[in-house]
Amino acid sequence: MNALYTSVDGTGVEFNSYQDGTGTRRPFIFKQYTTEVLRIDSSGRLLLGTTTVQSVYGTPAMQIAGTTGATSTMSLVRHGNSPYLVLGLSLIHISEPTRQAEISY
Repeated sequence: MNALYTSVDGTGVEFNSYQDGTGTRRPFIFKQYTTEVLRIDSSGRLLLGTTTVQSVYGTPAMQIAGTTGATSTMSLVRHGNSPYLVLGLSLIHISEPTRQAEISY
């Protein structure tokens, strides 16, 4: 039987989803009506716009997938100053013809 358990203590709220008996981890799936909008898979990866992870230069912890700029864009917004993303010392590699990029540090 699949189960969802919740608990609350002094550190916060815990959600746990797994199959009783086997301990098989189950994903958390968030929907708006019938459309899936976000998933945390059984390995703890955050997936937006996809139900399975696409390995590109390794397996990402977070993935945004879509077919247009509107459905596959991540936005950093900081009001009052310019937003920034800190990557540390990095190397950017762009693969042709797919134009997939890797930033490693």
